[in-house]
Amino acid sequence: MDHRLHPAHLVHRGSAVDDAEHGIGVGLVLRHPEHPGRSRKALATGAALVVLAIGVGTIVEYVLGVDLHIDHLLIHAGTGLYAGRPSPFTAPALVVLATAVLVFDTLPSAQGRPSEGLILVGGIIAFASLIGLVFEAEDLYRLSTAPIVGVALPTATSLLSIAAGLLLERPKAGFMRMVTSPGPGGVMIRRLVLPTLLMPPLLGLAVLWLSGPIKTEVIASPFAFLTAALAVGGMALVTITAVPLDRTRVALESASQRTRMLVEQAADGILVADCDGCCTEVNRAGHQMLGYDPEELLGRPIVELVVPDDVERLHRFNGQLADGTTRIAEWSLLRKDGALLPVEVSAKILPDGRWYGLIRDISERKRLEQALRVS
Repeated sequence: MDHRLHPAHLVHRGSAVDDAEHGIGVGLVLRHPEHPGRSRKALATGAALVVLAIGVGTIVEYVLGVDLHIDHLLIHAGTGLYAGRPSPFTAPALVVLATAVLVFDTLPSAQGRPSEGLILVGGIIAFASLIGLVFEAEDLYRLSTAPIVGVALPTATSLLSIAAGLLLERPKAGFMRMVTSPGPGGVMIRRLVLPTLLMPPLLGLAVLWLSGPIKTEVIASPFAFLTAALAVGGMALVTITAVPLDRTRVALESASQRTRMLVEQAADGILVADCDGCCTEVNRAGHQMLGYDPEELLGRPIVELVVPDDVERLHRFNGQLADGTTRIAEWSLLRKDGALLPVEVSAKILPDGRWYGLIRDISERKRLEQALRVS
């Protein structure tokens, strides 16, 4: 419902806005599944088309100065100028939100879905109208060409809630995928969205309250415009800052995944130990060489993998790695079944203090050397 200004006071009256909001709500519910059936999709499309017709028809009525009796077809709106008609600010919001329902799942894998842009436009219209109502700045919720029709508080709140609901319907698609991600960009947006939207109105209201009743009437509209611009601009700035942060995280994760894939496919064993000498990472080849399951090696001290006679030698060997150089040595490792595995280890200390070893099985080489000596 929208505001109607009567000679004595402003009142609320039923209008086509209620039906339009119900239509968008029905479309939202029917679009809830990611892959709705034909019947649900057809019903959602029909509801959105009805709302779109109401919004476009209302805009035509205001632009051309005609009365198409759109509101009278839906409810009994009474008599009088603009009776039951959505306001000039409500109609565009209904148009973009209805269009968003129509193209809701278009380009679902894109970084920004078309429907999200339309939803944000509708949400901004509702948010600006809400700011105008709070600041009593009529320029933000009523046009001078239609002075007796303005956005009502329930209408602005309802449209803003619908826009938020449409965005949250697909949290893992488009722009919302970044907002809901665990990365730094998503975390920043979720932490700053409420302060960014609420702080400008609260500060503006505080300043208006301190300015006194006379100054308030003069500066209410400029303050309302400034407040809405700061809130919307602040969210845009937060988003612009968050996008590269999340892109960097995705790029780092992709690079890490590729590196891990290469490590897992390596023919040689790769073993990484922490500063205490306990295994923290072992690739597939390392597990297969030693005969252990992956979880059995994690946390196991390296000294348990060498024969007891080589423990003292291992300590000296690790001490030689303190200068950051890479050293190669042959060792006999203990497999899980108790058998000895001759290996060649290329080891070094990483910059963060961890121990890194590249393990190569030299059993075949040792067998050939033994056969050569015997021959």
